[in-house]
Amino acid sequence: MNKEKIFNLFEEGVDENGISNSTVEDFMERAYLKIGMFTKLIINHFTFHKKLKDFFDKEGTKYDADGVKEASEIVVYNRAWAYIRKVDITKESHIKAIKQFEPITFNKALQNSIWYFEGREEYEKCAHLFKIQKVVKTFQNSLEE
Repeated sequence: MNKEKIFNLFEEGVDENGISNSTVEDFMERAYLKIGMFTKLIINHFTFHKKLKDFFDKEGTKYDADGVKEASEIVVYNRAWAYIRKVDITKESHIKAIKQFEPITFNKALQNSIWYFEGREEYEKCAHLFKIQKVVKTFQNSLEE
């Protein structure tokens, strides 16, 4: 997430005195926030499992790593889906939010989500994620040129 751009989220809805007149609900409906929450959930999921494994290895405690990972994947990927499903590539403001977001990390989160939902045969979700990924790759390719 680009820290410089996060403050742009607060520019809309400011009155003449510089006081925000936006509600939390307004803020939560912004595409950039949804993309950020989705990406953060997926990326942090990998970090969590590595730290958990390291912790139990250090403590010498056995645990069902596969069972814990599977259970947490269900929660993480479905919660992340709740955010990303609201991103609509037919809306200009959502395209702008995608363009502003860091493409490599976002693309990694999208790809891992596609693989997860493919494994669960939830192809409608894969299709939505793939459409967003195509937009991300367009912006990513333009940065690499």
